[in-house]
Amino acid sequence: AERSMETGVQSVIDYNALIEREAAAFFEAAARYLKPEDVQLLRQAFEVSREAHEGQTRKSGEPYITHPLAVATILAELGMTASTLAAALLHDTVEDTEYSLDLLRADFGDEIAHETEEREDVERLAQQLAHARQRLQPRHDPLRQRAVARPAGGIGVHVRVLEGRVRTARSTAAGHGP
Repeated sequence: AERSMETGVQSVIDYNALIEREAAAFFEAAARYLKPEDVQLLRQAFEVSREAHEGQTRKSGEPYITHPLAVATILAELGMTASTLAAALLHDTVEDTEYSLDLLRADFGDEIAHETEEREDVERLAQQLAHARQRLQPRHDPLRQRAVARPAGGIGVHVRVLEGRVRTARSTAAGHGP
C-alpha cells in the first residue's frame, strides 16, 4: 500500500494486475504483425525475464519487469523483429540477474544472445562516452571516435538502447526514478 503525501489517501497498487495489463498490450501489439510461433517465443522470453527479475524493483517501487516490458512494447509498436523484441525483454537479465549469457544462448539461440550482448556493449560504450564527454572536448573524445569507427551491430541494438533511455527518461520525468 502507498500513501499519497498530498492527500493522505492510502492506495493499493496491484502490480500483478499492472504487469498482466502491460504484458497483454505488448503481446497484442506483437501479434498484429508477427507469426504465432514468434509470439510464443516472446511469451517464453517474457516468462524467463519475469522469473529472473522476481523480487527486483525499480526506484519507483514497481517490479523491475515493467521496464523491459515497456521497452519491448515500444519496439513492438515500431514493428521490430521477434529477435529484437525478445532481446528487449531479456536485455537486463544477463547483467542484473544470475541468468547467464550461455543460458540465454541455450534457451533462445545465437541471434537473440548476440543482440542482447551487443546491446550491453552499446550501453557500456554510451556510458563511457557520457563520462568522457564531461572531461574532454567532443572533437578530441577518443571514446566517441571509437564509437563512430565501430561497426554497427544492427539497428535493433541501437533502437533498444534508445528506447531504454526514453523509458528511463519518461519514468524520471514522472518522478518515479529509473
